[in-house]
Amino acid sequence: MSSRPICRYFISGQCRYGNECTFLHERSNDTPNVCRFNERGTCQYGTACRYDHVKTKKSNKTGVRAPPPIASIVTNSCLNANAPSFVPSWLKKPEGSSYAEAAGAAPFIPLPTLCPYNELGNCAKGNDCEYIHGLLCDLCKCKVLHPLSVEQQSLHIAQCTAKHELQMKMAFAEQRSKEKSCGICMENVFEKNLRFGILENCKHCFCVECIREWRGKGNEFDTKTVRSCPECRQHSDFVVPCIIWIEEKEEKELLFTMYRENAKKKKCKYYVPYSVGDCPFGNKCFYLHENPDGTRPIDYRPGENRRREPELLSAYFEALELEVNGDGEIDYINFLISNII
Repeated sequence: MSSRPICRYFISGQCRYGNECTFLHERSNDTPNVCRFNERGTCQYGTACRYDHVKTKKSNKTGVRAPPPIASIVTNSCLNANAPSFVPSWLKKPEGSSYAEAAGAAPFIPLPTLCPYNELGNCAKGNDCEYIHGLLCDLCKCKVLHPLSVEQQSLHIAQCTAKHELQMKMAFAEQRSKEKSCGICMENVFEKNLRFGILENCKHCFCVECIREWRGKGNEFDTKTVRSCPECRQHSDFVVPCIIWIEEKEEKELLFTMYRENAKKKKCKYYVPYSVGDCPFGNKCFYLHENPDGTRPIDYRPGENRRREPELLSAYFEALELEVNGDGEIDYINFLISNII
């Protein structure tokens, strides 16, 4: 046997010197050249592998059953040429991660931005603009309808229609208010930029200044008289100022509800903290009864307190009416137009 060492490149089949190699080109029986990956069924080189692909003999030994081959377990290993590409777990989306995916909806794709200059009809770039040019809306006369989204078009048209209806209601309310004159001063309330004084239980029209002046004559007439309408003598506890004329029962109920809700946010001038019986209306008072520590008292019912003089009720109503005309004046117009008219 030659004393030259065996060429390890020849054993692996990669010796480039061939017969001129100074090392021995001879396969030794004790030198294993079997592909260990092929034994597991996971060799990705196939027939081009440098190692031998031979079938190993099955053992005839009896006893404990051998574990299943690794190839049967790792069928999708990264060593498999047909295995899918590796994706880290933190990039994988969990199944059913959203309702849209669970319902089979398509993924959300943001719409291209509409050209803000074209919306007003003055885009200088024309067809060379990098933004999408919207379609013309017949209601607002602006090019704001997205040509790629039917949903956006429907939403905008619905909003434009609602706005147009609101403007129409406002026009009708103004027209109706222009026809009303004050029953005391006989002036046209709307043309004089005055406000209407809406009585609780009466449909007669007065400007708020005249009806308050009438209701403030408690020294000249009895309380029952001044709290009644000057024309029909129908009693009303309070007057609500409003810039448009309202006379229907349902409309008044909504207006007075707003009035009371606004009054609940303001502290009562007659309530004394931690005391009982100072406010003439007790638990029926429109204003807030609250102690400095934020606690609410257990108010008595109206009429239980006999310490207050009857004149206080008249003063209370005057304060209730004047409060809306002060710093806390309520802006009724938007609510009235959208919910009442």
